[in-house]
Amino acid sequence: MVTLARTRFGVYIQDPSGNWHYFCTYFLASVRIAVKDAINHKPKGPTCFWLGGTISPLEENDNESSLFIRWKEWRQSFVFFPEILEALLEYTGISQYSQFQ
Repeated sequence: MVTLARTRFGVYIQDPSGNWHYFCTYFLASVRIAVKDAINHKPKGPTCFWLGGTISPLEENDNESSLFIRWKEWRQSFVFFPEILEALLEYTGISQYSQFQ
């Protein structure tokens, strides 16, 4: 069973393995709005931030700047080295990637 938690600009979805995934559902939201929304409504447990098809871990002690910087680094890595996506997902323990594409 998949659990949903709505936020002001997005939704958190909990996959069967217990990982939470944030998706911004507001079409005109900027990256800053999405990052702030994800930080302010983060549930307990392993969490990932998705924006523009790029995933990034959302850590317990993240603030807006740290999450934005990490997401930007991951996005650049995926653009230039798409083959590292699988290794990064395995490293973070995200096993349900294909369900959220």
